[in-house]
Amino acid sequence: APADSDAVAHLSLPATAAVLYGTQSGASQGRIWLNPSSSVQRLVLVAEGMTNPGSLAPVLRIGINGLTVWEGVSPFPRGEWGTFAWVIDKSQLLAGSQLTISLSLATPGDYGTEPWVALATVTVYVDS
Repeated sequence: APADSDAVAHLSLPATAAVLYGTQSGASQGRIWLNPSSSVQRLVLVAEGMTNPGSLAPVLRIGINGLTVWEGVSPFPRGEWGTFAWVIDKSQLLAGSQLTISLSLATPGDYGTEPWVALATVTVYVDS
């Protein structure tokens, strides 16, 4: 979801930020598609994000081609920006001519309410 919803407007998020809301929101997932020209041995996902400032702790899930490769409480600071990186080096998960990387919230919640995770940037590095 765009970062202009009333729930996060007071945080002055960048106009290009995306906000992942809870599972009932219809805005709980973002995807990145890659078409590698050769087999991928390792993928590094670096994201700049922020967790909602309240007491609800969102669970973030990262998937590749529909398989969960990481799930846990959001590693981003509450109410401020931080950077976190994940290394995925299971080549059997990275095989194929197209990779779909998903970041989603696995915590119940509605659009515009906590829990949420805002993402300012997501960068993918690929080692072939």
